[in-house]
Amino acid sequence: MTSPTLEQISPDTQAGTDAVFPTLFDADSDEVFAACVEAEREAGQDSLYYFARHILGYDKLDPVTHEALTGTLQDDTLRRGLLLWPRETYKTTLATVARALWWIVREPNESILIASETQARASEMVSEIMSHVQFNPLFRTLYGDLWQGEKRTRTK
Repeated sequence: MTSPTLEQISPDTQAGTDAVFPTLFDADSDEVFAACVEAEREAGQDSLYYFARHILGYDKLDPVTHEALTGTLQDDTLRRGLLLWPRETYKTTLATVARALWWIVREPNESILIASETQARASEMVSEIMSHVQFNPLFRTLYGDLWQGEKRTRTK
């Protein structure tokens, strides 16, 4: 993956990433920008919690509560499991939305199945995933090259 240069980033995207890189767009150096993008990209690929909180922008995640959950979720040896947590604790956000995107940026050639109790609920989750791909400026800056020239499919 190649990092974008300052000229390749739209002003709208620059504004969206300003919170993460406050003085980044004041820099004159494409090399500084590329190094920051690469560091942020790697941090997101290394930690599901970091990816969800800082890149996807789920700012209500609590390190004490959610780092333990994401630590379990990012264990590649666990293929199946039952996640029993109270309502409104970001189970779907972390276990389905964030984890699916995190998996894609780490393994871009893999397919992911999103299944739920109803097709409508599964479609809502896929829509949330796609909204990050299409509209999240930081995600697009860091991982947008994964979707350039490719058509990802969405089926029932």
